[in-house]
Amino acid sequence: MNMKRNILIVIAILALSSCMKDDRLNYAAPDRVGFSEINLSSGMPLYQVVDITAASGHYLLGINRSGRSLGADVKVDVAVAPELMDAYNSAHSTSFTAVPADCITASSESFTMGPKDLVRSFDLKWDGAKVRALLEAGGEEYVIPVSLKCSDSEMVSEGRDLVLVHLLPSKIEVMPIYNGATNSNLYWASYDGVTGYSSVTFLLDTPNRRDAMDVKYVIDYDYVDDYQDEYGKFYSAPPEGTAYVYKESVSMPATYTSVEAYVMIDASKMNAIHPGYVVPVRISETSLAVTVAEPSKSVFYIVIDPSL
Repeated sequence: MNMKRNILIVIAILALSSCMKDDRLNYAAPDRVGFSEINLSSGMPLYQVVDITAASGHYLLGINRSGRSLGADVKVDVAVAPELMDAYNSAHSTSFTAVPADCITASSESFTMGPKDLVRSFDLKWDGAKVRALLEAGGEEYVIPVSLKCSDSEMVSEGRDLVLVHLLPSKIEVMPIYNGATNSNLYWASYDGVTGYSSVTFLLDTPNRRDAMDVKYVIDYDYVDDYQDEYGKFYSAPPEGTAYVYKESVSMPATYTSVEAYVMIDASKMNAIHPGYVVPVRISETSLAVTVAEPSKSVFYIVIDPSL
């Protein structure tokens, strides 16, 4: 008896539910399109300021569509918008300056997002060398303002229609190690004919969030006299072929701020009665528009002195 009653209840529920309209989507959030960038540490309004190393030369901005996605296709226009800077600075008590138009190499894009297109991207590009020159000149804080518009203006997510790509200067230098002199390292040479190596670490003050960077370094004996003058150590350059770079460049991965390089030392070429040698290692260039620090911070000295 109970079994029959339970079956009848189930049938009734099913019949009733089949007559009801599925209205669940009416309670879902409406469709919205906006930038997906977020930077909690910037101290600026949420979603609006992203700190980027100017040397990278580009930044991939994310655009997402969220909500119940019942609507039709929507056209999205993304473009650099320097005309918005005055209003932004006035509203937020900032003093950003828009990067000049001749520094930007990819400034706009239009595309369509369908109901199932959740994410798109726009690769904003600029001339890293030109922007570096602006930053080195000082006096201004540069951003690239990028706006987002939709063919259906009601779909634009409030507060997520503008991103300021805040361009930061970056500089590379050697890791300061003190071994009798700043930026120097002792190579424990015994003149026993064994080939060894000495390492030097390069430091970047601002991480590149998107790209790896090649760092070239050379042995530059023009700095031997500078070492002698600065520290009163009368070492000379070693015989030709004694020291050489392991590779002409090393790669610093994206998001890293340091990388280690190596200089090989062939002790068989050294004079056993010589008081000592110094090998200056200099950062020569990078694959990105990163400023190489002044020689006092970009030249590293490998000291070869068995008496120490």
